[in-house]
Amino acid sequence: MNRYGRPLDFFTDFKLPEVSDIKFDSHEKPEDLYHQLVTFLEDNLLKQCGGISHHGDLVNEHEELAPSLENVIVLTWLKLLHPKLPKLIRQWYGNYFFLI
Repeated sequence: MNRYGRPLDFFTDFKLPEVSDIKFDSHEKPEDLYHQLVTFLEDNLLKQCGGISHHGDLVNEHEELAPSLENVIVLTWLKLLHPKLPKLIRQWYGNYFFLI
């Protein structure tokens, strides 16, 4: 149960500890890290026949990668490349990046 009295059923098949293990290896290209993050999250989207409920309701259709989640992926990717990178990009390209 969480602090709102609901069971933590949203963790059923999501590989939460594994996402925290994703790190940038200086021997790989930055775009490889980005694709690793995208692939990981796409693999964990809810599926119609997955038998997983969300807030007690079964999923009726495959979950899509939402624009908000894509923004979170980019922010995570930038932070993994270098912790100060999001702030630097916000300073240089603030008009284009609203989330960062």
